[in-house]
Amino acid sequence: MLLTYDAMALDPARRPRPEMAWSPGLGGHRLLFIARPDARMREAFDTATREHGIQARVGLALFPLVNWHQTLSDRFVDTPEARAKLLRAGGQVQAEGFTLALDQWRIAPNARDSANVDLRCSQPSAPLARLFAGLRHAMGEQGLESGVDPVPHVTLSYRFAHHARRLEVRPVRPIQWTIDSFELVVGGGDPYRYRMLGRWPLRPSASSGRA
Repeated sequence: MLLTYDAMALDPARRPRPEMAWSPGLGGHRLLFIARPDARMREAFDTATREHGIQARVGLALFPLVNWHQTLSDRFVDTPEARAKLLRAGGQVQAEGFTLALDQWRIAPNARDSANVDLRCSQPSAPLARLFAGLRHAMGEQGLESGVDPVPHVTLSYRFAHHARRLEVRPVRPIQWTIDSFELVVGGGDPYRYRMLGRWPLRPSASSGRA
């Protein structure tokens, strides 16, 4: 009888390490994979959010444009070991670039007695899901778990004072964002910023890969 084994379960070095996961209560710097718009795309986001009145409504609770991104993984405590594992994982990923069509903005109450504000796609993105799957597999090979779902979005604020305490979803003219690379970054500091540790290009797509 043929017996099969989970290599991760047998190899202690590849088992998930819960102590490497970052949470807000820990403070300090955190590591994560993200996709970030370049300077030209940030200008497009700036123009679109002004035209739709998002900046006027959210006001000072809005994140700086330089921090806007698509999250691609969970967050991990910043240690030399975690950096090395995540850099190896990033280098193993092979995926195609794609374009997200962000056509909604959403205000969602959160546990902080405020609300998250984000831009979203009304439809799921298969290419984004494939990138997530590739990263999840590569991180698993390094003994790291990531349970983040592949939701196409860009978060604009976590602390918008939203007294109605109900979900709001509004359409916007689609913002076309082509993602052709992803990064490993360390987040922290005051003001909070992301610093790139590694960047990997995505293969040109044969189709638009539109969400």
